[in-house]
This record gives sequence, structure tokens and C-alpha cells, in this order.
Amino acid sequence: MKILFTGVSGLLGRYFFEMNPDPSNYKIVGTSRNEWPQNCFELLSHYEAGPFEKVDRYRMLFDEFRPDVIVNAGSEGNVDAAQLNPEIAKRVNYEFPLFLVEEARRRRLKLVHFSSNAVYDGEHAPYSESSPMHPVNYYGSIKKRADEEVRNLDGDWILLRPIVAYGWNFPFGRKNPVSQFLPLMLQRKSLRLVDDQFENPIYAGDVARILWKCLADEFCGELNVGGGDGGISRFDWMKTVAEVFGCADAPLEPTSRLTFPMAAPRPRDTHYDIGKLVNFLGYVPLTVRQGAQAMLDDRQRSHLSIGA
Repeated sequence: MKILFTGVSGLLGRYFFEMNPDPSNYKIVGTSRNEWPQNCFELLSHYEAGPFEKVDRYRMLFDEFRPDVIVNAGSEGNVDAAQLNPEIAKRVNYEFPLFLVEEARRRRLKLVHFSSNAVYDGEHAPYSESSPMHPVNYYGSIKKRADEEVRNLDGDWILLRPIVAYGWNFPFGRKNPVSQFLPLMLQRKSLRLVDDQFENPIYAGDVARILWKCLADEFCGELNVGGGDGGISRFDWMKTVAEVFGCADAPLEPTSRLTFPMAAPRPRDTHYDIGKLVNFLGYVPLTVRQGAQAMLDDRQRSHLSIGA
């Protein structure tokens, strides 16, 4: 199977290609919006960088590589940046996915598209695959439009909707809550963390395994991808991470999400009903405690000094 993976320098891209179960059978071409060190991508069949707006180059990649599957994990993931720069967000998060939908249709390729919990309003948790999408910010509204385009594809498609994912990102990659706050907690820095906003975060290794399982099982359709907790605040999550990494004495203070003014409004509670993931796909994701332990066990991926 040949896979073209956009956004391969991101957290999910890294775990996906580094966890390739059979490199002789699965060949991956990875792309990113920005140029990063080639040696980070030696496990790929091919890596190249360039703006997603350069669709002519993507057509050439399709012609040259002839993939069986497109995985679109590339996006503008900064919610506030999307709110402040809607035209850029629209190009990356809607127009480029729309191009991939058309190429998948024309070339009869399977399309995997990564969406977001931002498509939900945060007032009707837990959210399942059949829950109505009512986003509260521009980022969510653009992701919703892209989701609707994927759903209308008359071919094989997978719509994966990971809630906030965490793990060891590349040193140059966008940080996630654990990679952002863990170094500060290890230094015993004082942190104020939100305790009135809820998600069920998912370990990036789980997301990668779920995608590999979807491809192996020839799954098609929509899947909300969340962790094994029933809904947890950022404050309680980081307390758990601190316990696992041996810095439970780090001074953490609970606070309201209203403490931090942001350009884009955030939904209050978007935690998922993961019944389809568990019962249909047969995958039980880790809790945040188990995920933190997985990160501790996998320290070789880290660019952080996290102790012995």
C-alpha cells in the first residue's frame, strides 16, 4: 500500500510513520508546509516541503507516486491564528482538503481526513459521530465545512476526529499540552491551569495505532477518537502527568478558562463518547495516566531533559 501523508512533521504524522508495522508493505510519502531537517524523515519513502496551496505539485506527486491512500493531517491548527487570519485558515483547512477530495474522487483513492473536536459547541457532551456540529469559532466552522465535503465523497473515506492529542513532538513541531507544561513542572515552575473546560485527551501513539488499524481492517466512515477518561480538565490532567513524571510537588493552581483572554471562543466540554471506537473498531485507548506512562517509557523520542 502506498500512502501520501500531508502534515507529516506534526505530532500525529511522526507517530504514524515511526510506528509503521511493515515498511516493506506500507510506503509513505510525507509532506509538510515548512522545510524541516531531512534526517527526521529517513523512515519515509520520500519527504518534501511546500505550501499546501501549491496544488500543482501535489498533482505531480499523485502522478509520480500513485498512492492508494491520501491521509490529510496537515492544517492550520492554531485556533486563535485561524480567527485572526481567516483567509489563510480557509486556504489551508478548507480549500486544500477540498482539492484532495476532488483528487480522491477523480483518481479513485481512499481519503483519510483529520478533523477536530472544535466542530462541537461544548454544551452537549459527550459527543458521538452522530452528534450535530455547531462550532463556536472560525476554526471549527472551517473544519465542519471540510467534514461535510468528505462525507459527500462518492468513494472510500475515513473521517477521524481526534480530540486534543499529546506525545513527543519534533523539536521544531507545534507543542501539545504535555510537551508545553511538562518542562515547566519539572522545573517546579508555578502554573495556573484551567479546571472548568473538559476533554478526554488521547495519546498520539493511540491515534497512530487506530489509523493503522483502520487501514488494515479497511474501515470506512466516521470515528471520534478520544482517550479513556470520561472527561478531564487541563488542571487534573497535568496533575496526573506530574505524578507520573515524579514532580507531583510542582505548584499547580486551578483557574477558570475566563482567566486567559483569547481571540477565539472555546467550547466548554467536548469530551467524546468513544463507544464506536471501542465496540466497533475494537480499540480501547489509554487514560491520561497510562498515556503519560507510555511517554515516560518512550523517552528516546523526547528532545526534553526529563530526568532518569
